[in-house]
Amino acid sequence: MTTYVDISRQDIEDWLNTFPRFRGKWWLVEGRAGIYMLPLSNNVAIKFSSTVGTQDRGLSRGGASAQLRLVSLQTGQVLNKKAQGQRGFYRTINWKKNWKKGVDTFVQTYTKSADFYERIALAEDRGQTTPERGSPEPDPEKEAETQEKLNELRKLYLAAKRAGDRWTYEQFLDPRGNVVQRVKKGQPLSPKQKEILFDKFDRYADAMGKIRLGSTAAELAERYLQLRSSA
Repeated sequence: MTTYVDISRQDIEDWLNTFPRFRGKWWLVEGRAGIYMLPLSNNVAIKFSSTVGTQDRGLSRGGASAQLRLVSLQTGQVLNKKAQGQRGFYRTINWKKNWKKGVDTFVQTYTKSADFYERIALAEDRGQTTPERGSPEPDPEKEAETQEKLNELRKLYLAAKRAGDRWTYEQFLDPRGNVVQRVKKGQPLSPKQKEILFDKFDRYADAMGKIRLGSTAAELAERYLQLRSSA
């Protein structure tokens, strides 16, 4: 079974200070408990969002998670919805190690294409379109979060398949099944589904960390999650 630990605001801030690049440079977003900016330049930062409350309460089991995104410090827009190497982070006993992998991957993602991210960080109208009459305006941040979750399900699927865990990749992660559909639609999972998912993430954490959704792996995962139009 998964071992959960309590994580407070101070624990997170002490952990952020273990990164030489960000020590003394990160900041807590004013008025937004649990949201930190880790600057990569004057225009680009890693946005770290945790569920720590305003009173420094530890993360609760039901919603214990943290999200990472590459964002523009000039416009606030999400710049990377598909950065690989990180998953939905939970308060497991190895949280420091697992969360560090996510931060390191975002640093590498930015470093490899710094000129590109610097350019789009200044584009205020990036990705903006006029929604059709009666349609809700797109929420880039929500879309990015959903995409990140789907990417992690893809990696979990591939890791389970390589390990021969047929129940996980054929039933629990069936692309038309309840779990994937709920994630795709932004709906909450049941407590039992969360417990199983957390256990699977812990079991395959190392294998998932080695999977990069590029070329063949990405194509296979994309086909796996390609839902029928009637679904």
